[in-house]
Amino acid sequence: MRPRERIRLGKFADAEETIEGMASRGYRSVPFLRGHLYRRQEKYPKAIEMLVESVRLNKLNRSAVHELALAYKKSGHLNELRKLLSEHGNLIHDSAMFADFQIGVDLARGDLPAAEAGIENLRRLPDDDGRSGIRVAQLLMRRQQYSLAKEELNRLLGTNQGNTLRIRSIRAICAARDGDFDLARKDFAFVKRFPAWQTAGSRLEAGLLVEQGKPIEARTLLDQLPRKGAEDWLLYARALEVEADLPQTTINDRQELKRRAAEIRLQHNFSLEYDFGE
Repeated sequence: MRPRERIRLGKFADAEETIEGMASRGYRSVPFLRGHLYRRQEKYPKAIEMLVESVRLNKLNRSAVHELALAYKKSGHLNELRKLLSEHGNLIHDSAMFADFQIGVDLARGDLPAAEAGIENLRRLPDDDGRSGIRVAQLLMRRQQYSLAKEELNRLLGTNQGNTLRIRSIRAICAARDGDFDLARKDFAFVKRFPAWQTAGSRLEAGLLVEQGKPIEARTLLDQLPRKGAEDWLLYARALEVEADLPQTTINDRQELKRRAAEIRLQHNFSLEYDFGE
């Protein structure tokens, strides 16, 4: 089994052992594999260090640039992200990976016309592999059209396109926002069966608690995560906003909760709250 497959399955110790063996034999791919492993473990400083080295060694490697872009985005290194995308524009224009990445940024920033145009371009690329369908669903969610978004995600699951765990994670959020709590529970229970997705499952459960009007329980669950990524902080901000609107919240507390939520959203405005499995 190759290291990337081990990483995808959450077999991080096995992957690390294999990568160490490759390092002893002088494989040039070692910095990339280590960076990918750290990024999937959400150890972003270590991931960035390795991926910067990988890009330096092979500047034409799209996968390395894409991994580094994800690590920058998820850790809030926005200036570094802009510089990276500017320097490597020659790799981006015909790549489904980067088209998908840019659509995620456009959705996060609320530039829905740009996201629509990006989705149309992504559909035309040969290596789309269901990415455009996922982005269509997220665009519909951004417009609060949750029932239509669920239909699109159901369609993707029926055609076996894309990453099933990513699709079901997004559908769990969509279902919770739509008040379909039974489907949300089924999806996050499915996701938590996989070792590499345990943390994602906890995030989905926190999202369900928020939509059920239990924001304090949701924040408690998020605080138990080993570390918070951008999506976690954005969900935390949503929990603060919901808590602010509870009838029992005092005026002073309401203002403070909304101030904290706005501060968090500003800090992570390149990320999309319901983006999982990148």
